[in-house]
Amino acid sequence: MSFQNRTPDGKEILPRRLLEDLPCKIWNNGLVRMIIDRTHEADTFAVLSQWADAARQKTGQA
Repeated sequence: MSFQNRTPDGKEILPRRLLEDLPCKIWNNGLVRMIIDRTHEADTFAVLSQWADAARQKTGQA
């Protein structure tokens, strides 16, 4: 899976510290390439889910 981690104004969508905990490669242009195999699938989605929950709580959307 690949995705652009920057908004048009250059802000990061997912925090770099979150991505560093996942099996992915981060390029300087903001492109993130993540390979999720079955052995890491649950861990990867758990980290992403925790981040999403924290973001919702921070914005009052919990």
